[in-house]
Amino acid sequence: MKASQLNINFSQSFVFEYKYGAALIRLAESEISMDKNEISAVTGIPTGDSSGKVEPIIHYLTGAGVISSEKKSGRWTISLTELGVVILDSDPSLSEDVSHLLIHLMLCRSYKDGDSIVSIVEPWGVLFSGSSNRLDSFFSLNDFMLLLSESINVKSRLDRICSTFLSTYFNESSLSSTGALLGEFDAKRPDGKSISRSPLSNDKVFFPLYAYYLIKVWEDFGFSEQCDFQEIVSETGLNSIFLWAPNVWDKLVQWMQEKGYLSSDMQTGGLLVIKTVSSKMLVKNIYDELV
Repeated sequence: MKASQLNINFSQSFVFEYKYGAALIRLAESEISMDKNEISAVTGIPTGDSSGKVEPIIHYLTGAGVISSEKKSGRWTISLTELGVVILDSDPSLSEDVSHLLIHLMLCRSYKDGDSIVSIVEPWGVLFSGSSNRLDSFFSLNDFMLLLSESINVKSRLDRICSTFLSTYFNESSLSSTGALLGEFDAKRPDGKSISRSPLSNDKVFFPLYAYYLIKVWEDFGFSEQCDFQEIVSETGLNSIFLWAPNVWDKLVQWMQEKGYLSSDMQTGGLLVIKTVSSKMLVKNIYDELV
């Protein structure tokens, strides 16, 4: 089942924090039905009458495909997905860089809905999946706000939405370790062109995660079992998300072939790849290369 698109204001100005994400994952090991105050009392995630971090953390993990969640009459029903179970078994404290990149990638993903491409979390989709040719090498908060306003029909609170998003990647308690954004970010200097995007690590410790993600996106876009590789990474936004040179993609494809996840055939003008596994088969292997 495909994930639903999150509301653009889902973060309520709170960045994702690993310690609170881990607490919620542990709580969701058995399906729960609680209101936000009860969740706060059990997990230690701060909350309040009108705001607080419980619901934003629920939304982050839902967008990342780690939990399933539904709110009715003020109560949240939450359970772990198959991916969430793997994280709980392998990295319950969310301390590993593999987990950090996993959450980043899952927030970046899109899927095909008829003729439309839908981003699960629009700021992530706009900046990472579709921005490789739309931003300067170094960009500012204002540049990102303009890009987002051109891409989605939201004009209010854009400064808060974009500032929270960028802060996520410059916060040691959040996604800074992914290296997806580099430089400096200061919300008080919205014109400062001090932020840059960076290619994702090509360390083989992350290859099981990348293999899972590639196959997952392949499935979500409805590509056939046999497809041109360049078509997959271009149409799904993977080229923009990873910012890899062709030789780095070749290393991943070769590794996946050695593992039996793909077979390939060089055709005139491109690489034909044949998927031999499903994402369900690969999800349990995400942490396999950790020493």
